Amino acid sequence: EPVSLQPHYNIFIRGTEFELLPMALEEKIAVLPWSPLAGGFLSGKYKTGVVDASKGTRIGDSKIQISINNTILAGRRK
Repeated sequence: EPVSLQPHYNIFIRGTEFELLPMALEEKIAVLPWSPLAGGFLSGKYKTGVVDASKGTRIGDSKIQISINNTILAGRRK
């Protein structure tokens, strides 16, 4: 019997609100969000068009990182 869930959840990935949270509440299961700051993007650390790969980064391709940064930052501005 599960006692907790750790779904991917942040301002951009919100499916948990509609799918898992109602069930967790009904079943009295704790919910601990995974990546609530979207890998640091929601912390204000990243700027449009800039790659600031820290030692802990898991994404090595700077073109991919710039694309991800721009997509997420565009969503924040809406």
